Amino acid sequence: MLTNIRKPEPQDLNYILDIDLKCFEDNWSYSEWRTTLADSHYGVLLGTCEGVPVGFIVWFNDGKDSLIVRLGVKKDYRNRNVGSQLLQAVEVITHQQGLEALQITVTESLCCPNTKTDVSSWLIKRGYHASGLVKEAGIFFGQKEDEITFCKYLEGAIKHGC
Repeated sequence: MLTNIRKPEPQDLNYILDIDLKCFEDNWSYSEWRTTLADSHYGVLLGTCEGVPVGFIVWFNDGKDSLIVRLGVKKDYRNRNVGSQLLQAVEVITHQQGLEALQITVTESLCCPNTKTDVSSWLIKRGYHASGLVKEAGIFFGQKEDEITFCKYLEGAIKHGC
């Protein structure tokens, strides 16, 4: 299967909305996506399979660090390296921009090692480490949950608290 990582184009918005709807309980509205895509502080990349968008990553750049705010891949395309390629692309981009670290928060229910839905082990294998806890910041199956912050220092960056 041929996969590709690319920037979104205007005609991709319906694909993005579909991926968001299928991957997140707190999916964004059409207007939220349009605002995010137009905001220079946000970056968005799509992962495609055979030319069709099946995943995305959205990150916010504050000039020093970057925060991944959304990373989703449709269920049928998981475990095919689409998410890994999206994450790696953002790491390269943010490092080239001279940023020091990349962070992502994950609801605690998705941080249970040895379970089918575990995201924490996936992040740790990619060089991220747990660096904090945000109380009741996420939603999982309609319930407020704590989120765990994971951080990766980007290669060659000066390291201080993440």
